[in-house]
Amino acid sequence: MSILDNELKNRHYENVIIMGLQLSNVMFNTNQNANRIRIGKKVEEAILSCDRELGEIIIDGKELSKDFISVKLNIDDLGWSLYQLDKKKWAEAVEVILKGVYSAEKMAIDLNAINDSMSSDFLNMALKGYRHLVGIFLDSDIKKIKDGILIEKIIKTIISSGNILRNHNLTDFLSDATIVEHDDLTLKTYLLNGIDDDLYLKDFIDNEFLSRMKNIIKIYNKIEIQVKSKAVSDLYYSFSRNNVKLIKSEPDPQAKSNLIQEAKIFADLYKGSEKNHKSKRWIRYRSLINELNFANVNKNNISNLIHEITDTIMQCTTRTDLLYRNSTLLVHTLAKQFELSVKSNSTLTVGQKKEKIQLSLTKINKIKEDLKRVDVIIDSDFLQSHKSAKSYFKKEMNSL
Repeated sequence: MSILDNELKNRHYENVIIMGLQLSNVMFNTNQNANRIRIGKKVEEAILSCDRELGEIIIDGKELSKDFISVKLNIDDLGWSLYQLDKKKWAEAVEVILKGVYSAEKMAIDLNAINDSMSSDFLNMALKGYRHLVGIFLDSDIKKIKDGILIEKIIKTIISSGNILRNHNLTDFLSDATIVEHDDLTLKTYLLNGIDDDLYLKDFIDNEFLSRMKNIIKIYNKIEIQVKSKAVSDLYYSFSRNNVKLIKSEPDPQAKSNLIQEAKIFADLYKGSEKNHKSKRWIRYRSLINELNFANVNKNNISNLIHEITDTIMQCTTRTDLLYRNSTLLVHTLAKQFELSVKSNSTLTVGQKKEKIQLSLTKINKIKEDLKRVDVIIDSDFLQSHKSAKSYFKKEMNSL
């Protein structure tokens, strides 16, 4: 951090930007969101302090403009990471991300007007911002489910070139589709169908938004299929993850079953032809399947699920987000195993049940100790789940 401070002091703004952006992914992948935000603010300061057009800022072989970097900072480093760091600040994070999305869409439209190829980069960044917003709104601690559903509908409208308006159950967004012409009322009706006025993003779907959407859809439709495929693939993953979150709060069995089936379709579309079981794509896919299988778990298949989750954890030690997600899921599954196979088992003695509780406590404590050996900050969701599981097992122990 001191190196960036010195570079800022010496007005070496390009160095600050390059180093900061390179460090950003490292901070994210190691769950160091506080540092990612601090670095992001220094990069932002460098951009604002640079009183001339930057030269070539090349990250991962791609030249980036000041405008693009500013958008990225708001959507990723200063927005999403703020939510990841402290969920109590989710509303502030939403505002920062929305600022990035608005700027990205405006730049996409302006650049498209002069046939600049960077237009598609800004549009893809806007889609990423929308994706982050859905993740925040569907968080079980935030519970702005209708806002999450609304934003996901916006994403699907864009990447389907409007075809979702004709087929609300569309799942293949990479087929060559022509634009479906629509009027503002048709789009607004689709987006707000089933959603009442209880929205955090109240009045979000205004005339300015509807006009902007028409331009955005046209821009997206012009993007080559090879460029679309990467963005859509990531969105397939997000759609599946979003359904996983919706499943947890869905009381209707049939609706829950539909969500599970759709989530599996999106998970398979995301996996595609990937066969390398050590790749990021495969591990993400397997993590999705673990979560979906947990939604339908019973005493006959829970042991196999525990094996699958444990095996997945062993594969994702370099991906802390997946490591925590699967570790948290394993804690939940061990508690569920006790509930399904031990708690109501009349063939077990009190002593045997106590032994199984103690074994479960040992297992969940070992999961926590294993995470401590990884050089990262332990995720708050995991800590909360671990604490809840310990309380559950101790309560069951005391009731025997």
